[in-house]
Amino acid sequence: MAKSSQSGSRSSGVGSKVDVPKDFANVAPQSPMLDHSFTLQSILDLHRSVERIATKTDRLIDDVKGHGTKIDELRMTIARWTGVILLAAILLPIIAKFAIDRWFN
Repeated sequence: MAKSSQSGSRSSGVGSKVDVPKDFANVAPQSPMLDHSFTLQSILDLHRSVERIATKTDRLIDDVKGHGTKIDELRMTIARWTGVILLAAILLPIIAKFAIDRWFN
């Protein structure tokens, strides 16, 4: 029983011979990149992702707009109370001194 060279496998025998074809097929290799639907699908997915990001960015901008006015109101309230406390810290000792001088003299 001799091994056939038609099977395409190489044998380790001494007298075995492998048939190598002389002519090869003249066809272009098929590539998924030649299919336009693959490129179009990628572009549409990218477009959807960019739209989602743009929508979320617009919503974030709208949410942050209200924070600026709240922070300004809080800052003004703190400034008013600071002014009232400073005014009281300055005026109370002066009023107390005049009241003590008037009542005890």
